[in-house]
Amino acid sequence: MNALGGDSEAVTILPPLPSGSVPKEVEADLRARTRSLDALLRAAAQEFSLLFLATLERESGDHARIVNAFASGSAAEPRGSAPPLARGRLLALRGEVDAAARAIGERTGWLAVYRDRLEELGAELALVDALFTPEVNGRAALRFTDQHPLADRLAEEFVRAIPDDEEDERIATDDLRDPMSLLSQMRARLGFEHLRSVRVLVRPRVGALAAAGDGVVVIAKARMTTAREAYRVVLHEVDGHVLPRERGRRHPLGIATLGSAGTNEDEEGRALCLETADAMLDGRRRRTLGARHIAARMVVDGAEFVDVVRGLASRGLPWEEAVSVTTRVTRGGFSDHGRLRGGIARERVYLPAMLRIGEASRRPGLLARMGAMRLSLRAFEHLE
Repeated sequence: MNALGGDSEAVTILPPLPSGSVPKEVEADLRARTRSLDALLRAAAQEFSLLFLATLERESGDHARIVNAFASGSAAEPRGSAPPLARGRLLALRGEVDAAARAIGERTGWLAVYRDRLEELGAELALVDALFTPEVNGRAALRFTDQHPLADRLAEEFVRAIPDDEEDERIATDDLRDPMSLLSQMRARLGFEHLRSVRVLVRPRVGALAAAGDGVVVIAKARMTTAREAYRVVLHEVDGHVLPRERGRRHPLGIATLGSAGTNEDEEGRALCLETADAMLDGRRRRTLGARHIAARMVVDGAEFVDVVRGLASRGLPWEEAVSVTTRVTRGGFSDHGRLRGGIARERVYLPAMLRIGEASRRPGLLARMGAMRLSLRAFEHLE
Protein backbone atom coordinates (compact mmCIF):
# COMPACT_ATOMS: atom_id res chain seq x y z
CA MET A 1 0.00 0.00 0.00
CA ASN A 2 1.54 3.33 -0.96
CA ALA A 3 1.46 6.56 1.04
CA LEU A 4 -1.62 7.78 -0.81
CA GLY A 5 -3.64 4.60 -0.46
CA GLY A 6 -2.87 2.83 -3.74
CA ASP A 7 -1.23 -0.50 -4.36
CA SER A 8 2.30 -0.39 -5.79
CA GLU A 9 4.35 -3.50 -6.47
CA ALA A 10 7.25 -1.25 -7.52
CA VAL A 11 7.71 -0.05 -3.95
CA THR A 12 8.33 -3.46 -2.44
CA ILE A 13 10.23 -5.38 -5.15
CA LEU A 14 13.58 -6.79 -4.01
CA PRO A 15 14.86 -8.88 -6.93
CA PRO A 16 17.76 -11.32 -6.71
CA LEU A 17 20.98 -10.75 -8.60
CA PRO A 18 20.22 -11.13 -12.32
CA SER A 19 21.69 -13.66 -14.68
CA GLY A 20 25.08 -12.42 -15.77
CA SER A 21 26.41 -12.45 -12.21
CA VAL A 22 30.06 -13.34 -11.98
CA PRO A 23 30.67 -17.13 -12.14
CA LYS A 24 32.67 -18.34 -9.18
CA GLU A 25 35.40 -19.88 -11.36
CA VAL A 26 36.32 -16.55 -12.95
CA GLU A 27 35.36 -14.20 -10.15
CA ALA A 28 38.86 -13.87 -8.70
CA ASP A 29 40.46 -13.12 -12.08
CA LEU A 30 37.78 -10.60 -13.02
CA ARG A 31 37.97 -8.83 -9.70
CA ALA A 32 41.74 -8.53 -10.06
CA ARG A 33 41.44 -7.13 -13.59
CA THR A 34 38.67 -4.68 -12.76
CA ARG A 35 39.88 -3.36 -9.40
CA SER A 36 41.86 -0.51 -10.97
CA LEU A 37 39.00 0.21 -13.38
CA ASP A 38 36.57 0.54 -10.47
CA ALA A 39 38.94 3.00 -8.82
CA LEU A 40 39.16 5.02 -12.02
CA LEU A 41 35.38 5.16 -12.45
CA ARG A 42 34.90 6.08 -8.81
CA ALA A 43 37.48 8.87 -8.96
CA ALA A 44 35.84 10.39 -12.03
CA ALA A 45 32.41 10.33 -10.37
CA GLN A 46 33.70 11.96 -7.21
CA GLU A 47 35.94 14.59 -8.80
CA PHE A 48 34.08 15.57 -11.97
CA SER A 49 30.33 15.38 -11.51
CA LEU A 50 28.91 16.72 -14.77
CA LEU A 51 25.69 18.12 -13.34
CA PHE A 52 27.45 19.81 -10.42
CA LEU A 53 30.12 21.39 -12.60
CA ALA A 54 27.56 22.52 -15.18
CA THR A 55 25.46 24.39 -12.62
CA LEU A 56 26.24 28.05 -11.93
CA GLU A 57 26.76 29.17 -8.35
CA ARG A 58 24.00 31.77 -8.10
CA GLU A 59 22.96 34.30 -5.49
CA SER A 60 19.73 33.84 -3.56
CA GLY A 61 16.83 35.47 -5.38
CA ASP A 62 18.30 35.13 -8.86
CA HIS A 63 15.52 32.82 -10.00
CA ALA A 64 12.81 35.20 -8.75
CA ARG A 65 14.55 38.11 -10.50
CA ILE A 66 14.33 36.31 -13.85
CA VAL A 67 10.70 35.25 -13.37
CA ASN A 68 9.66 38.78 -12.40
CA ALA A 69 11.39 40.22 -15.46
CA PHE A 70 9.51 37.94 -17.86
CA ALA A 71 6.22 38.44 -16.02
CA SER A 72 6.58 42.21 -16.41
CA GLY A 73 7.11 41.98 -20.16
CA SER A 74 10.89 42.19 -20.14
CA ALA A 75 13.53 39.44 -19.98
CA ALA A 76 16.52 38.40 -17.89
CA GLU A 77 19.08 35.62 -17.72
CA PRO A 78 20.84 33.68 -14.93
CA ARG A 79 23.77 35.32 -13.19
CA GLY A 80 26.43 33.36 -11.41
CA SER A 81 29.90 31.90 -11.51
CA ALA A 82 31.02 28.52 -12.75
CA PRO A 83 32.29 26.06 -10.13
CA PRO A 84 36.08 25.76 -10.03
CA LEU A 85 37.49 23.13 -12.38
CA ALA A 86 40.86 21.41 -11.91
CA ARG A 87 41.76 21.27 -15.60
CA GLY A 88 45.17 19.72 -15.08
CA ARG A 89 43.71 16.82 -13.16
CA LEU A 90 40.86 16.57 -15.69
CA LEU A 91 43.33 16.27 -18.58
CA ALA A 92 45.30 13.57 -16.75
CA LEU A 93 42.15 11.62 -15.92
CA ARG A 94 40.95 11.79 -19.53
CA GLY A 95 44.24 10.22 -20.60
CA GLU A 96 43.91 7.43 -18.04
CA VAL A 97 40.34 6.69 -19.09
CA ASP A 98 41.22 6.58 -22.77
CA ALA A 99 44.18 4.28 -22.18
CA ALA A 100 42.14 1.94 -19.99
CA ALA A 101 39.37 1.66 -22.60
CA ARG A 102 41.84 0.91 -25.41
CA ALA A 103 43.50 -1.80 -23.31
CA ILE A 104 40.31 -3.88 -23.15
CA GLY A 105 39.99 -6.12 -26.17
CA GLU A 106 36.97 -8.19 -25.12
CA ARG A 107 33.77 -7.62 -27.13
CA THR A 108 31.40 -9.47 -24.79
CA GLY A 109 31.12 -10.18 -21.08
CA TRP A 110 31.95 -8.02 -18.09
CA LEU A 111 35.12 -6.49 -19.53
CA ALA A 112 33.12 -5.29 -22.54
CA VAL A 113 30.72 -3.65 -20.09
CA TYR A 114 33.69 -1.85 -18.52
CA ARG A 115 35.05 -0.82 -21.92
CA ASP A 116 31.74 0.72 -22.97
CA ARG A 117 31.49 2.68 -19.73
CA LEU A 118 35.06 3.96 -20.05
CA GLU A 119 34.36 5.14 -23.60
CA GLU A 120 31.20 6.88 -22.42
CA LEU A 121 33.12 8.41 -19.52
CA GLY A 122 35.69 9.76 -21.96
CA ALA A 123 32.91 11.59 -23.80
CA GLU A 124 31.52 12.85 -20.49
CA LEU A 125 34.87 14.22 -19.33
CA ALA A 126 35.32 15.91 -22.71
CA LEU A 127 31.92 17.55 -22.13
CA VAL A 128 33.03 18.72 -18.68
CA ASP A 129 36.06 20.33 -20.33
CA ALA A 130 33.75 22.16 -22.77
CA LEU A 131 31.28 23.55 -20.20
CA PHE A 132 30.50 27.26 -20.57
CA THR A 133 32.26 27.39 -23.97
CA PRO A 134 30.90 27.38 -27.56
CA GLU A 135 31.99 23.73 -27.82
CA VAL A 136 29.45 22.57 -25.21
CA ASN A 137 26.67 21.64 -27.63
CA GLY A 138 28.91 19.57 -29.88
CA ARG A 139 30.39 17.67 -26.94
CA ALA A 140 26.94 17.16 -25.39
CA ALA A 141 25.69 15.65 -28.67
CA LEU A 142 28.47 13.04 -28.46
CA ARG A 143 27.56 12.17 -24.86
CA PHE A 144 23.74 12.22 -25.08
CA THR A 145 22.81 10.32 -28.22
CA ASP A 146 19.46 8.91 -27.06
CA GLN A 147 16.68 9.32 -29.64
CA HIS A 148 13.29 7.80 -30.37
CA PRO A 149 11.05 8.51 -33.39
CA LEU A 150 8.02 9.15 -31.17
CA ALA A 151 9.68 11.34 -28.52
CA ASP A 152 9.16 14.77 -30.13
CA ARG A 153 5.49 14.11 -30.85
CA LEU A 154 4.93 12.76 -27.35
CA ALA A 155 6.58 15.86 -25.88
CA GLU A 156 4.21 18.18 -27.75
CA GLU A 157 1.28 16.11 -26.47
CA PHE A 158 2.59 16.07 -22.89
CA VAL A 159 3.38 19.78 -22.67
CA ARG A 160 -0.29 20.67 -23.18
CA ALA A 161 -1.49 18.42 -20.35
CA ILE A 162 -3.53 20.21 -17.70
CA PRO A 163 -2.21 19.85 -14.12
CA ASP A 164 -4.84 18.15 -12.01
CA ASP A 165 -3.51 19.10 -8.57
CA GLU A 166 -3.97 22.87 -8.64
CA GLU A 167 -6.37 22.79 -5.67
CA ASP A 168 -4.26 20.43 -3.55
CA GLU A 169 -2.64 21.73 -0.37
CA ARG A 170 0.95 22.89 -0.83
CA ILE A 171 3.63 21.74 1.60
CA ALA A 172 7.21 22.98 1.91
CA THR A 173 9.59 20.26 0.68
CA ASP A 174 11.77 20.51 3.81
CA ASP A 175 8.99 20.76 6.45
CA LEU A 176 9.82 18.01 8.94
CA ARG A 177 6.73 18.86 11.00
CA ASP A 178 4.49 17.59 8.20
CA PRO A 179 4.69 13.81 7.62
CA MET A 180 3.60 14.32 3.99
CA SER A 181 6.41 16.72 3.04
CA LEU A 182 9.03 15.49 0.61
CA LEU A 183 11.71 15.38 3.29
CA SER A 184 9.50 13.44 5.70
CA GLN A 185 8.34 10.97 3.06
CA MET A 186 11.89 10.45 1.79
CA ARG A 187 13.25 9.72 5.26
CA ALA A 188 10.36 7.38 6.02
CA ARG A 189 10.82 5.44 2.80
CA LEU A 190 14.58 5.06 3.24
CA GLY A 191 13.95 3.87 6.79
CA PHE A 192 11.40 1.33 5.53
CA GLU A 193 14.02 0.00 3.10
CA HIS A 194 16.63 -0.13 5.92
CA LEU A 195 18.83 2.29 3.97
CA ARG A 196 20.04 4.25 6.97
CA SER A 197 23.45 4.74 5.38
CA VAL A 198 21.89 6.90 2.64
CA ARG A 199 22.06 10.54 3.77
CA VAL A 200 19.28 13.02 3.04
CA LEU A 201 20.50 16.59 2.55
CA VAL A 202 18.52 19.78 2.00
CA ARG A 203 20.05 22.21 -0.49
CA PRO A 204 18.86 25.06 -2.71
CA ARG A 205 17.95 23.60 -6.12
CA VAL A 206 16.36 24.94 -9.29
CA GLY A 207 14.54 22.69 -11.74
CA ALA A 208 14.31 19.50 -9.68
CA LEU A 209 12.74 18.68 -6.33
CA ALA A 210 15.31 15.98 -5.53
CA ALA A 211 18.34 14.18 -6.91
CA ALA A 212 20.03 10.93 -5.88
CA GLY A 213 23.76 10.28 -5.84
CA ASP A 214 26.17 7.81 -4.30
CA GLY A 215 24.87 7.32 -0.78
CA VAL A 216 22.94 10.59 -0.75
CA VAL A 217 19.61 12.12 -1.74
CA VAL A 218 19.43 15.90 -2.06
CA ILE A 219 16.07 17.57 -1.36
CA ALA A 220 15.24 21.03 -2.69
CA LYS A 221 15.02 23.61 0.07
CA ALA A 222 11.75 25.45 0.74
CA ARG A 223 9.95 24.50 -2.48
CA MET A 224 6.18 24.16 -2.34
CA THR A 225 4.64 20.93 -3.60
CA THR A 226 1.79 18.54 -2.87
CA ALA A 227 1.79 15.29 -0.90
CA ARG A 228 1.11 13.41 -4.13
CA GLU A 229 4.02 15.04 -5.93
CA ALA A 230 6.29 14.34 -2.98
CA TYR A 231 5.29 10.68 -3.11
CA ARG A 232 6.07 10.56 -6.84
CA VAL A 233 9.51 12.06 -6.27
CA VAL A 234 10.27 9.49 -3.57
CA LEU A 235 9.16 6.69 -5.90
CA HIS A 236 11.32 8.05 -8.74
CA GLU A 237 14.46 8.64 -6.69
CA VAL A 238 14.35 5.62 -4.36
CA ASP A 239 13.01 2.92 -6.69
CA GLY A 240 14.56 4.38 -9.81
CA HIS A 241 17.99 5.37 -8.53
CA VAL A 242 18.79 4.61 -4.90
CA LEU A 243 17.73 0.95 -4.69
CA PRO A 244 19.57 -0.22 -7.85
CA ARG A 245 22.73 1.47 -6.56
CA GLU A 246 22.47 0.02 -3.07
CA ARG A 247 21.54 -3.47 -4.29
CA GLY A 248 24.47 -3.33 -6.68
CA ARG A 249 26.82 -3.14 -3.70
CA ARG A 250 26.09 -6.85 -3.10
CA HIS A 251 27.76 -7.67 -6.41
CA PRO A 252 31.51 -8.47 -6.43
CA LEU A 253 32.21 -6.06 -9.33
CA GLY A 254 32.15 -2.34 -8.67
CA ILE A 255 30.46 -1.41 -11.94
CA ALA A 256 27.24 -2.98 -10.64
CA THR A 257 26.83 0.08 -8.41
CA LEU A 258 29.00 2.60 -10.29
CA GLY A 259 26.88 2.11 -13.40
CA SER A 260 27.51 0.85 -16.94
CA ALA A 261 27.31 2.85 -20.17
CA GLY A 262 23.74 4.00 -20.72
CA THR A 263 22.74 3.36 -17.11
CA ASN A 264 21.88 6.98 -16.32
CA GLU A 265 19.53 7.16 -19.30
CA ASP A 266 17.99 3.71 -18.76
CA GLU A 267 17.47 4.43 -15.05
CA GLU A 268 15.49 7.54 -15.93
CA GLY A 269 13.40 5.55 -18.42
CA ARG A 270 12.77 2.78 -15.91
CA ALA A 271 11.88 5.30 -13.19
CA LEU A 272 9.29 6.88 -15.50
CA CYS A 273 7.87 3.44 -16.26
CA LEU A 274 7.56 2.84 -12.51
CA GLU A 275 5.77 6.18 -12.16
CA THR A 276 3.38 5.16 -14.94
CA ALA A 277 2.69 1.77 -13.32
CA ASP A 278 1.88 3.52 -10.04
CA ALA A 279 -0.46 6.05 -11.74
CA MET A 280 1.91 8.90 -10.96
CA LEU A 281 2.36 10.21 -14.51
CA ASP A 282 -0.38 12.78 -14.02
CA GLY A 283 -1.05 16.03 -15.87
CA ARG A 284 1.57 18.10 -14.07
CA ARG A 285 4.25 15.47 -14.52
CA ARG A 286 3.47 15.00 -18.21
CA ARG A 287 3.59 18.76 -18.80
CA THR A 288 6.97 19.01 -17.08
CA LEU A 289 8.46 16.11 -19.05
CA GLY A 290 7.15 17.51 -22.31
CA ALA A 291 8.49 20.98 -21.53
CA ARG A 292 11.93 19.64 -20.64
CA HIS A 293 12.17 17.66 -23.88
CA ILE A 294 11.04 20.59 -26.03
CA ALA A 295 13.39 23.00 -24.25
CA ALA A 296 16.30 20.60 -24.69
CA ARG A 297 15.58 20.23 -28.39
CA MET A 298 15.49 24.03 -28.74
CA VAL A 299 18.86 24.32 -27.02
CA VAL A 300 20.29 21.62 -29.29
CA ASP A 301 19.04 23.62 -32.28
CA GLY A 302 20.82 26.77 -31.05
CA ALA A 303 18.06 28.76 -29.34
CA GLU A 304 19.00 31.37 -26.73
CA PHE A 305 17.82 31.25 -23.11
CA VAL A 306 15.26 34.02 -23.62
CA ASP A 307 13.80 32.32 -26.71
CA VAL A 308 13.43 29.00 -24.90
CA VAL A 309 11.59 30.62 -21.99
CA ARG A 310 9.22 32.38 -24.36
CA GLY A 311 8.78 29.22 -26.44
CA LEU A 312 7.62 27.30 -23.37
CA ALA A 313 5.36 30.15 -22.26
CA SER A 314 3.74 30.13 -25.70
CA ARG A 315 2.77 26.51 -25.03
CA GLY A 316 0.94 27.50 -21.86
CA LEU A 317 3.58 27.14 -19.14
CA PRO A 318 3.55 29.74 -16.35
CA TRP A 319 6.62 32.00 -16.33
CA GLU A 320 7.97 30.42 -13.16
CA GLU A 321 7.89 26.92 -14.65
CA ALA A 322 9.21 28.08 -18.03
CA VAL A 323 12.19 29.75 -16.35
CA SER A 324 12.88 26.71 -14.13
CA VAL A 325 12.89 24.29 -17.07
CA THR A 326 15.02 26.57 -19.24
CA THR A 327 17.54 27.16 -16.46
CA ARG A 328 17.84 23.41 -16.07
CA VAL A 329 18.38 22.54 -19.74
CA THR A 330 20.87 25.39 -20.34
CA ARG A 331 23.27 24.28 -17.61
CA GLY A 332 26.80 24.64 -18.94
CA GLY A 333 25.73 27.14 -21.62
CA PHE A 334 27.92 29.99 -22.82
CA SER A 335 27.62 33.73 -23.36
CA ASP A 336 27.20 34.73 -27.01
CA HIS A 337 27.53 38.52 -27.16
CA GLY A 338 25.89 38.78 -23.76
CA ARG A 339 23.10 36.25 -24.46
CA LEU A 340 23.06 32.80 -22.88
CA ARG A 341 23.10 30.05 -25.50
CA GLY A 342 23.66 26.30 -25.52
CA GLY A 343 23.95 23.86 -22.64
CA ILE A 344 24.21 20.16 -21.91
CA ALA A 345 20.43 19.68 -22.39
CA ARG A 346 20.54 16.27 -20.72
CA GLU A 347 16.76 16.36 -20.51
CA ARG A 348 16.60 15.21 -24.14
CA VAL A 349 17.06 11.61 -22.91
CA TYR A 350 14.04 11.22 -20.61
CA LEU A 351 11.21 10.58 -23.06
CA PRO A 352 13.30 8.46 -25.48
CA ALA A 353 14.44 6.36 -22.53
CA MET A 354 10.90 5.99 -21.20
CA LEU A 355 9.67 4.83 -24.61
CA ARG A 356 12.59 2.46 -25.11
CA ILE A 357 12.39 0.89 -21.65
CA GLY A 358 8.61 0.68 -21.94
CA GLU A 359 8.97 -1.32 -25.14
CA ALA A 360 11.70 -3.53 -23.66
CA SER A 361 9.69 -4.14 -20.47
CA ARG A 362 7.45 -6.52 -22.40
CA ARG A 363 10.18 -9.02 -21.57
CA PRO A 364 9.04 -10.64 -18.27
CA GLY A 365 10.94 -9.47 -15.21
CA LEU A 366 13.03 -6.83 -17.01
CA LEU A 367 12.18 -3.90 -14.72
CA ALA A 368 12.93 -5.97 -11.63
CA ARG A 369 16.16 -7.23 -13.19
CA MET A 370 17.27 -3.67 -13.89
CA GLY A 371 16.41 -2.78 -10.31
CA ALA A 372 18.94 -5.26 -8.95
CA MET A 373 22.01 -3.30 -10.06
CA ARG A 374 23.01 -0.31 -12.17
CA LEU A 375 23.25 -1.97 -15.57
CA SER A 376 21.75 -0.74 -18.83
CA LEU A 377 19.97 -2.78 -21.49
CA ARG A 378 23.16 -2.72 -23.56
CA ALA A 379 25.17 -4.10 -20.63
CA PHE A 380 22.75 -6.96 -20.14
CA GLU A 381 23.15 -7.81 -23.84
CA HIS A 382 26.92 -8.14 -23.31
CA LEU A 383 26.25 -10.65 -20.54
CA GLU A 384 23.69 -12.83 -22.31
